[in-house]
Amino acid sequence: RTTGGGVLGQIASTNPEDTIEFPFTSINEYNVTLNVENDLGCGGDTTKTISLKPIHTLTSDGYLETFDDQPADWLVDSEDGLESWVLGEPDFTGYIPVTGDLGWYTNLPPTVGYLENSWVESPCFDLSALSTPLVQLDIMKSFVPGKDGAVMQYQHRVSEGWNSLGVVDGGINWYNSYGIFNTPGGSSFGWGLSQFEPDEAWVRAGYAVDALADFSYVKFRLAIGTGEEQSMGNQGFAFDNFYLADGVKNSVLEYFTNSASAEAGAADGIVEEFVADYSSQVIDLQYHMDYPGEDPMNLNNPIPPSVRAFNYGVPNVPYAVLNGGYKPEYRYDFSDPTQVPNGDDLKSSSLDISPFDVSLSANFLSSSLEGRVVVSCKESNFDNNIQLYVVVIETLVTAYTGANQTTAFRNVVLDILPAATGKLLGNEWGVGVSKYLDFSWDYASYLENEEDLMLVAFIMDRDHDQILQSASLEYTPGTGQETRTADEKTLAIFPNPAYDYAYINLGPMVEQAGVLRLVDLTGRSVLTSEVLPGYSIYKLDISNLSQGVYMVQWMDSGVLRGHGKLVHVH
Repeated sequence: RTTGGGVLGQIASTNPEDTIEFPFTSINEYNVTLNVENDLGCGGDTTKTISLKPIHTLTSDGYLETFDDQPADWLVDSEDGLESWVLGEPDFTGYIPVTGDLGWYTNLPPTVGYLENSWVESPCFDLSALSTPLVQLDIMKSFVPGKDGAVMQYQHRVSEGWNSLGVVDGGINWYNSYGIFNTPGGSSFGWGLSQFEPDEAWVRAGYAVDALADFSYVKFRLAIGTGEEQSMGNQGFAFDNFYLADGVKNSVLEYFTNSASAEAGAADGIVEEFVADYSSQVIDLQYHMDYPGEDPMNLNNPIPPSVRAFNYGVPNVPYAVLNGGYKPEYRYDFSDPTQVPNGDDLKSSSLDISPFDVSLSANFLSSSLEGRVVVSCKESNFDNNIQLYVVVIETLVTAYTGANQTTAFRNVVLDILPAATGKLLGNEWGVGVSKYLDFSWDYASYLENEEDLMLVAFIMDRDHDQILQSASLEYTPGTGQETRTADEKTLAIFPNPAYDYAYINLGPMVEQAGVLRLVDLTGRSVLTSEVLPGYSIYKLDISNLSQGVYMVQWMDSGVLRGHGKLVHVH
């Protein structure tokens, strides 16, 4: 029946196990009456009012409800008709309301013995297009400690009832209390207070709802279990800005290692297994340090590892930092099984729906690459400083032998663009604001195989030391013209300036004899050294040379394979 009493239809059944289906033609409230009669002629009936709601099919844009337009598809209900929910500007003590910024809040009466078990119910959602959905909302708590509380619940099928979403101490600012006496939504755990210190500002809470990813029908409710307002000033619960979207934050694990360290070698395997288990959610960047032993991958370009280790205060290797290490638990020294990257930390550190998108494009040419990264803001009034890094990595390096005879090294950082310190994009952001960086990189002499190149761009909130978003791009053959040929690679030379010895990185292991030649600024050859097959990094004795600047030339089969500049000091 309609709420006005009009009969829409009747369906009869003689089987108590039947599931009755009825096609409603419009979204509205209806009265559904069940009449039953047994074989002896005894019967009865019951009537329930149901509210049909539209189903919001979620896409990559997600669903955000600010409640400022007073949506009609969020409804208040209760067990016994006691409902204190108000949609308006919350008047909680200490909170400074913003004109026009509406939210749901309770307005508890002072009636002694009052007990309210009510809720605000969402419309229905189809989450089947999401892979890692997250829910976020702003909340304020003002409860009698240990007695009152709130919980968020979901319902997939009516027959399954309501299920509490999440656990205590899970997610971000999620549930914090066990043993809530007034059992909101029938739950003894949820949001509560252990002592009366109510929120005076919105608190952003978030939780991963991966288990609901395949549901084509699900709805939520915010339920409270509370008594009356007491002299202490308890006011119940408030919430605003309900956001449901796919977890599109791409996490970054920065790993500091050393090929000469057996301990780091063992940790390499742990990192590799972790990234393999969560390959769709995280990428690792491996910085090779110059301690505790000499590492040729550090000699290639020691500046990026040194700068990033300094930024994080890396005490030793092995060491890893997840998403900027903005919490102590997202830093790992591999000293015991609890100090290694893990799935729980990855999930909790990735719960924020990123306020930014990062788009990365590049053209991989024969001896260089060029590209652009675009950073776009999705959040209004974002005023933290953003730092952008573009990292060049080689996904597989096999030219060197490390501890335990290891000859394969993953995701080795070759360089950071435009510099190891990144690029400051500033703090002037808002919805739709985009900034970009054009970059280029000449293939270094120590690059083994350009087909193993990968670019990773990530942005960091400098004010909170948190990586907010990242993007990666694997090598694909590009098109275009270059003015520099592949034979004109720049040699990596370390240290530079040098005293008695300089290390020249020749790239892949030399397969046939060649010559290193030093030429002074007058064009005179001052030193020639034969390089036999098998070398990748050659130690050059320059102790007998005069102080000055020299051009280094690497000749192979009469062809100039590389060149560089060396400064010699005494």
